[in-house]
Amino acid sequence: MMITRGRDGETAGYPVVETVQRDHICHLVKAPASIPVAMASRAADIARKAVETVGCVGAMGVEMFLARDGNILINELAHASTTPAITRLKAASAPNLKTTSAQ
Repeated sequence: MMITRGRDGETAGYPVVETVQRDHICHLVKAPASIPVAMASRAADIARKAVETVGCVGAMGVEMFLARDGNILINELAHASTTPAITRLKAASAPNLKTTSAQ
């Protein structure tokens, strides 16, 4: 999920997306993710709290995993300038996405 946070602490988020990985390459991004609305809301809350907790400012990619038991686990927080999430947002419907840098 991409989330932005201003110096004043105000946050805004993009819809939660779902990625399909093959051989460690992102091949497909589903936007929005095909998960229940309540789960997407929970993921957005977790992402927001993570960004607030570490004091991030700017656009951040919060990578999460949905565990089989329904728990949402944070894998990584990355500043948008260093994450392919921006490209993923722009190319959300493009299959076989192999680009890993924002364009």
